[in-house]
Amino acid sequence: SFNFSASCPEDMLRIEGTMGRLELSLFGDEPPVLITAQGMRVSYPFASPKILHGPMIQRMVDFLHGCPTPDELVNSAERAVRTAGIVDAALRNFYRARDDHFWKRKHTWL
Repeated sequence: SFNFSASCPEDMLRIEGTMGRLELSLFGDEPPVLITAQGMRVSYPFASPKILHGPMIQRMVDFLHGCPTPDELVNSAERAVRTAGIVDAALRNFYRARDDHFWKRKHTWL
């Protein structure tokens, strides 16, 4: 989760699991690090892309200028629906259901 009122600024995403965790920077160039439950650390260096969001920004500019084809718009909607279905399926066991005001019934979450 994101904590925008944290006591110290830190650019770190931690993904924790039963066998360890993965730590990576969202905005920096530090390599991701895998830390096993036994404490072993493995770094995965890679070359950061020069303009990570360049293609997405260009597509948005094209869209705002009226350049996308109808196929691109339909394809984007299909991708969004498919992604929403995947997220709902992944969270179903946690939230129990998401077809109501699930954020108002935190007591039912796992």
